[in-house]
Amino acid sequence: MKKLTIILSLVLSLTLCFGALAEQTSAADAAEKTETTAQVEIAAAEQELTKAAVDAYKALKKSAKAAKKLDALKEELDAFVADGRLTQEQADLVLKYYTEKLSAHGDKGTQKQQTGEKPGGKGQQKQKNNAQTQNGNGQNGKGGKHSKPTNNGASGNGTSGNGTDAASGATKKGK
Repeated sequence: MKKLTIILSLVLSLTLCFGALAEQTSAADAAEKTETTAQVEIAAAEQELTKAAVDAYKALKKSAKAAKKLDALKEELDAFVADGRLTQEQADLVLKYYTEKLSAHGDKGTQKQQTGEKPGGKGQQKQKNNAQTQNGNGQNGKGGKHSKPTNNGASGNGTSGNGTDAASGATKKGK
């Protein structure tokens, strides 16, 4: 019985020691995690400030480019008016049109930046790719699935003797 009591007291004291060590380790880990979290938050805040500064710079640069374009257009239109190739009213209408177009284009870019979209998004890329395949320029410029059919033994100019296209049967104009 004495041995059992000694073993139980020894197990109990070891359990208490491990519990105390675990609490000290947990407190140290918690302090380290808090410090790491604070560093991550500071880094994120710095990145946000940097992004905001770069976005502001890009907006200023874009507006400066638009102003330069309008100034160059105004000078060009004034030269055309001086030469008598345009009337002042026509020049004013052209300048008004491009001023509105540039301001609308700038507004679209600003809206896309605010919503997180990239200016000139995926739609323009799809249009470009579709145009390439329709022109027969898909797959590295070597045709593609929309390339023109072969001549199939028709005369050298792609028409049968009666002025129709041998591949489609359509009548060609002008010849």
